[in-house]
Amino acid sequence: MPDYRAYILGIDGHRFVFVEGFLSNHLDDAAALAAAKKLIDGHDVEVWDRGRLVARLDHKSGNPISDFPMLAGGAAKLISGTGIGSSSDSDQVSQNDNQAVETIGSGK
Repeated sequence: MPDYRAYILGIDGHRFVFVEGFLSNHLDDAAALAAAKKLIDGHDVEVWDRGRLVARLDHKSGNPISDFPMLAGGAAKLISGTGIGSSSDSDQVSQNDNQAVETIGSGK
């Protein structure tokens, strides 16, 4: 069973904020990335499944960063195969993830 976590990164690339409201039980990497993409607000976002880095999403494009070439290709395939960034994203993101976005956006 997956155990996804999302982190908002500071400008220096270090973990800045652990997103407490991010669901840990997304169905797969693609669903976790779709949810994490909604957290991007001027900072890169990392998605982890236990000790495995799923992807670091760029704060400008929302795409996986190529700093991790072995991961970026796989994450890019997940994103292109699921339409992440399209209107169908909202169907994959739970209400708790939306609440996490609101909490981070409000500075709370």
